[in-house]
Formats: sequence, C-alpha cells, structure tokens
Amino acid sequence: TAARDLLARLDGTGFAVHDEGLGVAGVLHADGQLVRKELAGAAGKGQGPSAFGEGIYAAEWTERTYTECLRRAEGLLFEGKRVLVDANFPDGNWVRLVFQGGLGRTLALAGRNAEAERELLESYAGLESVFGADNRRTRNVEGFLFELYEEWGRPDLSERFQPPCESPYGG
Repeated sequence: TAARDLLARLDGTGFAVHDEGLGVAGVLHADGQLVRKELAGAAGKGQGPSAFGEGIYAAEWTERTYTECLRRAEGLLFEGKRVLVDANFPDGNWVRLVFQGGLGRTLALAGRNAEAERELLESYAGLESVFGADNRRTRNVEGFLFELYEEWGRPDLSERFQPPCESPYGG
C-alpha cells in the first residue's frame, strides 16, 4: 500500500514518533528533531530549550532542517523506496510538495489512480509555481503524471506531461 512505501506527516498534527525500535529494514527514517539537532551541532550546545520561532526553531533553522530531511529521502523516494520522515511540513512548503509528489507516485504504483492524480497535480502545480517548469523536481513529478496517464490509458492527458525528446546529438 502507499502508506507502506511513504510515511510522512504532512498535516502538522503534532503527532511524533519517538520510538528507538521504529527502525525497519529498508526504510530511511529521517527524524526532523534529530536532524535539526545534528545540524545545530555546536551552535545548539550549552543553550537551554528554545521557544517556538527562536534559536534552532527559528525559520532559517526550520528551512535547513526540511532541506536536509529532503536531501536524505529524495533519491530513495523517487526510486519508489520506503521513506519515513517525522517532521511537520506546513501547507505550501516546497519540501512538502516534493513529498506529495512521492506520495502520488506511490499511489499510482498501487493502482490508486484517482488519488495519485490529485496528489501529483497539486504537487506539480506547486513545484512549478515555486521553481518553474524546468526544475528537476518539477520535471520528476511531470514524468510521474505522464506515466500515470499512460498506465491509466489516458493519452489525451498524458500528452500534456510528455517529457521532451532529447536528441542524442545534443540539439
């Protein structure tokens, strides 16, 4: 199922998994709090707990944390591998959009085409808005949409997302 292949908390529910026994063979687990503290390293040592929005919880640290969680998960995610990211990604955050694209691909692989289409279209539109149509992340999701529509037997829709033909001669 899709949940087996991608498990990411996207809605900011505040639910957190803090179980050392969580590790499952073949699953990358990126715990946002641990990643944040790893990144802070010496910068966070000797300081008391920070309030929300301050210290290592300031916006710039949060962005660094999201980017690092994504870096750790992205390659595996787009290969259809299992990923668990324990972090809160607010609506409109570009990292959330990338994970949403991965969820859409996983749903498509599970044959849940209507759900996959919804997730992929939303991810594609958001990534295109943030990065533009030629960005590799946008192009990845575009390719997933093409594959979805081809598999679904919808060439009328796949045509819009067909990857450009690249000449072996570089032109």
